[in-house]
Amino acid sequence: MGVDIDVAIGDVQAVKTKLGIEDQQVRDFDTLMKDFALKYDADCQDTKQGRMSQAEYLCRRNNMDKTLDKIRIFLEKIEAAKTLPDPAAQRGIVLKALDDLETATKSGYSAGCTSAMVVDPKQLNFNDHTSERAVQVSNSGNNVLVFTAGDLPNGFIAQPKTGTIAPGNLAVVAVYRTFEPVVPDQPLTFHMLSNFQEDISVRIDLDAQNSELYDSLAGQARATAALGNHQPSLQDALAVVDQSLAKSGSVADKDHESMRYFLAAGVLSRIGNVEEAKHALDTATFKNPSLGREPSTLILRGIVVNQEGHPDQAIQHFAEAKRLASEDDKATKALSDLFTGAVVLNTDKKTGTDLLSKSDVQKSIQRNPKLLDFATRELRVKNLDKAVKNAAAAPHE
Repeated sequence: MGVDIDVAIGDVQAVKTKLGIEDQQVRDFDTLMKDFALKYDADCQDTKQGRMSQAEYLCRRNNMDKTLDKIRIFLEKIEAAKTLPDPAAQRGIVLKALDDLETATKSGYSAGCTSAMVVDPKQLNFNDHTSERAVQVSNSGNNVLVFTAGDLPNGFIAQPKTGTIAPGNLAVVAVYRTFEPVVPDQPLTFHMLSNFQEDISVRIDLDAQNSELYDSLAGQARATAALGNHQPSLQDALAVVDQSLAKSGSVADKDHESMRYFLAAGVLSRIGNVEEAKHALDTATFKNPSLGREPSTLILRGIVVNQEGHPDQAIQHFAEAKRLASEDDKATKALSDLFTGAVVLNTDKKTGTDLLSKSDVQKSIQRNPKLLDFATRELRVKNLDKAVKNAAAAPHE
């Protein structure tokens, strides 16, 4: 820092009588200086070890450098007091400088270095044919906020997943119901995270009707197509998706169009119209390329290409979904293993059984029995329930 702390404290001690500084004030300065040095070093070490973001470090460092300037000014006043025959006039200046130092340290040098992320609402209700709900994320701090929607349970996807918010502004994060089956009335949460280590939980409530959302939308699309005397098409799927989004009170944004096609792809997969489902997925990822790297998208694409008769491609998509899932996202990894194991069973019973016997796969099926019926129907695998049961009896991790 360029300041010898012991010498500085000695200087204050030497002029305390001249300036009328109390022993407690000298001790306060001693504590302040040592605390400053320790925190200055700790911030540097935290940054080097990756425990503190660069943005927070730069902000704290700026505050500490300003405090260091105050320390140097204070020491200049103390040094001047040594040579003054009558330092009474200097006393007020020194005490004011000491008070400024104490004020600067009260915030721990983090003033203005944290955001104030506000998330509203903290509970999303997915009922009836609702396919989308949204939260507002606002920044009431004075630094740029970087937010991330993390740990969404299977059956949900956030758009945008991450973004930046300037001080005083807000962003809308839409949460969509995806094609994966979800058990109703189970406690579900996800987290809104910030670059300042803020973590706000948002609860998701889902009723029995919404747990069957895609079956219902597929039924509506079939009924519409029957009235027109044609096979269910992409336009039929988009029509029922639009009705669902309108019911949800969805607000059009830059991700709205891509998500219309993504949801329609899930409906068409349920119907079994492979070509139109593939077209919908291609359109969705063309409109929003980042959507193509979402595990949910890759799993749906794997289901579609398997229905098309390309199991090897399906396995590749499932593997990529597993690779892109976060380290803590055991649910997605288990889903990928379940679907891969189901597809592989037809050609390699041992490998398929090994995948199905994994503890996380078995636990995911126990928590959500709908997954087994879903995989059997969508992947067109016979006797999958029996294979899963046999795998559980003879596990192979």
